[in-house]
Amino acid sequence: MRRHKLLAAVLLLWTAGAPVCMAADISERCFERYEQNAFDEAIPACRNAAELGDVRSQRLMGEIHYFGYGVKKDAVEAVRWYRLAAEQGDADAQLAIGALYQSGEGVTKSPEEAFKWYSLAVEQDSQIYNKIAQAALAEMYERGEGIEKSLVLALKWYFICGYRSDDRELDALQKQMSPGEIAQARNLADAWKSKRERLMDSRRGI
Repeated sequence: MRRHKLLAAVLLLWTAGAPVCMAADISERCFERYEQNAFDEAIPACRNAAELGDVRSQRLMGEIHYFGYGVKKDAVEAVRWYRLAAEQGDADAQLAIGALYQSGEGVTKSPEEAFKWYSLAVEQDSQIYNKIAQAALAEMYERGEGIEKSLVLALKWYFICGYRSDDRELDALQKQMSPGEIAQARNLADAWKSKRERLMDSRRGI
């Protein structure tokens, strides 16, 4: 049940000098028209900016093709654009392509590839998409999907993404674990959060 809710959430959220400036200008037009649902105008602007390497436009092109906004739905083409944005470190695109690999839409289904992209997404700055990617990793560790099964690491990621230790959804999981394993998961989660906070502080120059 959690898996279906997760995939739905993932897919609903979703070289220098003059060329870079041009891409930024076109990207703004792309985003404005996209927000206005003016897809006839958005698509050419988004495609032009995306082809110039603008990461946001590449992600929007992925959304346009996945959902069929002004074009025929095409998961394969969506993956192509999402991948370009994901390879530039866009958390939203990394999460989307992870979900597509997990479901097998537009690509050959690969839990290992899904796990890889979710793992990259959790390291980005996007708070909302971090949480979804963290929950995805927790579920994959819990099931042993794309990675060796580990209840300790599953619980670690559930703690990180905000589940409480008394949450009913985790009750069955924790009943399979010893108090020592639960404590280990909590310690791993706390250590990851501390490391994450230091990293974010360094990025902000604190």
